Amino acid sequence: MAFPTSVNDQITDAARSRTHAALGDVLVSLTQSAGISYQNAVSAQQQAFLNAQAATTQGVALLYGLDTASTGLATKETS
Repeated sequence: MAFPTSVNDQITDAARSRTHAALGDVLVSLTQSAGISYQNAVSAQQQAFLNAQAATTQGVALLYGLDTASTGLATKETS
């Protein structure tokens, strides 16, 4: 039969301290990865906005570039 023994308080404090440090490391890692995810989402949103703006600009330029008056009534001479 084993006799009950007391564990040195310094050992339990060191083990508890290391466990808390490991949990802190995990939380820091999770926080940093979440921050990077947010940065990537903002970058993707900015890129999508830029693409939409470029497509709109190109579409408007195409519409303004069409020659619609060359065969219509606007060029017919009136006498």
